[in-house]
Amino acid sequence: MFRRIKISVLSLIQNGNYTKPRLRMKFKSLLFYNSLLMTLLSCSYDYGQLKIIADMPELLNENSALETLPGSPLIWTIADSGNDDHIYGLDRQGNIIKDLNVENADNDDWEDLATAPDGTLFIGDFGNNDNDRDDLVIYRVRDVLKAEDDVEAEAIRFYYPEQKDFPPKKEDFHYDAEAMYFSKGYLYVITKNRSSDFDGSAYVYKIPAEPGEHAAELLGTLKTCDEQNTCFITGADISADGKTVVLLGHNKIWTISNFKNDDITTGEITVRDMEYYSQKEGICFSPDETHLLISDERRGISGGNLYELVVE
Repeated sequence: MFRRIKISVLSLIQNGNYTKPRLRMKFKSLLFYNSLLMTLLSCSYDYGQLKIIADMPELLNENSALETLPGSPLIWTIADSGNDDHIYGLDRQGNIIKDLNVENADNDDWEDLATAPDGTLFIGDFGNNDNDRDDLVIYRVRDVLKAEDDVEAEAIRFYYPEQKDFPPKKEDFHYDAEAMYFSKGYLYVITKNRSSDFDGSAYVYKIPAEPGEHAAELLGTLKTCDEQNTCFITGADISADGKTVVLLGHNKIWTISNFKNDDITTGEITVRDMEYYSQKEGICFSPDETHLLISDERRGISGGNLYELVVE
């Protein structure tokens, strides 16, 4: 209803019909109900510590990642399974400024983005709800900022040596993933635990950021919390200096620091409750690293927003 009212108001304005006597009252009524509904929604929804900065386009109702690129003011995103093989650059008002088709890539289940300091973008096609995929891949995309319509992808294929069956038994559903970051020539993937005996554990894997086929190296296990719906890891990013990793959940953020070498399972974990539950899947540091940018999927009239959160 909210979106239909907004569209109706815009249509009247764009067509110039609001000046016609017979439609003037309709226009005023739409403005009134639009204002009233926005007021009710703002009173009904408490976004906790999050500040909404934009409404995501309907094309990105199922957005699944956020990332920034050096030298670009845009916020980059993708949509997950069933959507186009495209990457999108948004401004801070949520407008799509760039829409790039990714050649040599299929969106089986795109779940996260990562970036290298030289601007190379990585697309993680490793969504694996049923733990039965044997075609996991991360796409490497160069020259995103120079592209106008199309970009070419190179495939980094990988597998988890610990997974022996496709699918494994329900108590061993450890091989879905929605979180990834890049550091010093490697990609780090954090799994989303779907096991029947969920205990908050997630595997951390290391993969060379080079095309080819690789056995992912298991660095270790970290634990979030033991309630499955709020303790899934759904996104990740790393600070520019490589010293801080943030992991996203539906209502929590886990910040990891003081880890040894590149193994975040050895680090100190701080938990932050965002005080607002939704299907959040995108997180990245803002370019100046004073804020985290966060997004969620749209569910009815809720979600589908771009938020920011002050870094503590």
